[in-house]
Amino acid sequence: MTKNILVNDDVFARLQKLAEPFVDTPETVITRLLDAYTGVKPFIDMGDKKVFDPQVPPNLVHTTVISAVVNGETLKPQDTYWNNILIALIKRLAEKG
Repeated sequence: MTKNILVNDDVFARLQKLAEPFVDTPETVITRLLDAYTGVKPFIDMGDKKVFDPQVPPNLVHTTVISAVVNGETLKPQDTYWNNILIALIKRLAEKG
């Protein structure tokens, strides 16, 4: 069964900002938001980026870091591996006490 809902222009504009052009419908955007809110999916997909729930971090095993900035300092390309980023974060935290 299908139900129709009405949303005001402001809400629709907010949904459009979260939509991937030529792919999403209002229903797919609402579904993603509900999934993220209820914990079905631990992130909100915003097209070119994803917003993750810090309580449910993603598995980053098969990911590649293109660039990284730690405390305002851009890391060298050879330092953009997960372990190197973690070490840089630990060093910055240790410096701050």
